[in-house]
Amino acid sequence: MNAKPAGVATGGTLNVSATPAISYKDAYKKAVTYDAGMTYDISPSTTILGRLGYSKADGNRIKTGTIDDGTTTEDLYAQWGDLEQFTVEGGVRQYVGGWNNGLSGFRPYVGASAGFTHNNDVSLSQSSATLLPAGSNVQPYLDSGWSPTVAGVVGAEMQVGARTAIGVETGIRWRDDINSNVLAQEDRWSIPVKLRGRVSF
Repeated sequence: MNAKPAGVATGGTLNVSATPAISYKDAYKKAVTYDAGMTYDISPSTTILGRLGYSKADGNRIKTGTIDDGTTTEDLYAQWGDLEQFTVEGGVRQYVGGWNNGLSGFRPYVGASAGFTHNNDVSLSQSSATLLPAGSNVQPYLDSGWSPTVAGVVGAEMQVGARTAIGVETGIRWRDDINSNVLAQEDRWSIPVKLRGRVSF
């Protein structure tokens, strides 16, 4: 989500000051994310995978400027609704070489995945002490919908048992823009770092 100003209050003779750009980290608290995945080895060095993910970021309430009616001036606040997202992805992981040094060895890999993320509707509520009571100016902010995702990763696994391994990976992830009622959004790029475990059955 790109940096963006808050929506402008409307109605009556109320005047709103210019608002600064609001970034994603200003509008939302850190998201809590849960992932679950399954893999299937189609060869000793090639694995296909599927992932289901869920994340939730609570919306913040922040000061975005001032509002006045020509006589009284008050601080103006914006409250974003919570952002929930569900992700469905599939991909492939290609291992390089075999296990080294028995059960304590490392095995590097590269991988790629693609899928879709669904976000919920998000509202934006503006308010002040008396001129704009809470709940009187609630606007649609984000439309619910699906956005495509693509990721490329590099990582390594360490075997810790006959059927278990732990690994760390990083890479680059792209997600298409989210539909907004206020301002055009931009594609989102991120570089996640993950620590994961794997159990073979």
